[in-house]
Amino acid sequence: MSNNLNGKKVVIFGAGEMAMEYAKVLQDLSVTLTIIGRSKIGVKKFFEETGIRALENSVSSWEKLS
Repeated sequence: MSNNLNGKKVVIFGAGEMAMEYAKVLQDLSVTLTIIGRSKIGVKKFFEETGIRALENSVSSWEKLS
């Protein structure tokens, strides 16, 4: 199976359970991830579960990166 995501950058909006599962898979594919969460609590939980730092404050944080 080809890996069309190899070397790609991916943004996941949300830091809930589904985002955690997506992040695990994408990390295994060596994809560069940016996770955007809404709340400080959600971002903290995401980091505790995955070891991946997420940005809080939703889209405004992501826009600053662009």
